[in-house]
Amino acid sequence: MESHFCPVPNGQLYYETAGDESRPAALFIHGFSLDTRLWDTQWLVFAREFRVIRCDLRGYGRSSLPVDGYSPVEDVRAILEHAGVGRAALVGLSRGGGLAVDFSITHPSMTRGLVLVDAALGGWSWSARQKELDEAVWQIARERGLDAAKQAWLMHPLFAQAMRNPQVAAQLTRMVQGWSGWQFLHRDPAIYPKPPAAKRLDEVNAPALVIAGEHDLDDFLGIAAFLADGIRGAQKIILPNAGHLPPLETPDTFYAAVLAFLKDKSRSG
Repeated sequence: MESHFCPVPNGQLYYETAGDESRPAALFIHGFSLDTRLWDTQWLVFAREFRVIRCDLRGYGRSSLPVDGYSPVEDVRAILEHAGVGRAALVGLSRGGGLAVDFSITHPSMTRGLVLVDAALGGWSWSARQKELDEAVWQIARERGLDAAKQAWLMHPLFAQAMRNPQVAAQLTRMVQGWSGWQFLHRDPAIYPKPPAAKRLDEVNAPALVIAGEHDLDDFLGIAAFLADGIRGAQKIILPNAGHLPPLETPDTFYAAVLAFLKDKSRSG
């Protein structure tokens, strides 16, 4: 495994690479409040078959904090180019899944395939219940500070399934506690594609696998159904015994499903 820093406007992005450079590439993108460690369980196993890359988005892990006018899509492009990769499959969880969709619409020639895991989606109309749950955590951050907000975030129903497993709970807690928490106290100035991806799924030309944990929240299960219906030829898998974090909660089942998809799409181009 090799560690790298990719220069980007007003900052730098941390990423890691592993695997033979001659093999098809796959980029792994974490979700909100997480970092590269999300993929620890599968990381080197995937590297036996692919050239794998995992990154910290701005404000997470060892990457710089967000700045006005930055583009998450162009940050991903910069990482791939810095790694010498012209085309890759993108595996994204939650916010990372939404970013993978945005990237595939903006840079179709660089996208070999998509694995969208309990993905968020630009332009999705979140339910009143989801907004209420999220806003409660942000309010705690404003009124009681980051430590209290992080504890509240870990108790969010989004992570209920993960927190039932002591090992998974420990992994999740390490990431959240190590996170800067910047997004709790600041408006993220990211620039996203317009119109948003929810209105442009017909533009996604890459093969797609949509994965959701059976115990995830209704909004994320709704997004999974929407993605599977809206992306031509998309496959969909609901993983039993998983919630919002299948790579941690059901790692063997998750790895088998993703590996089969990536190997199949690599053979077909």
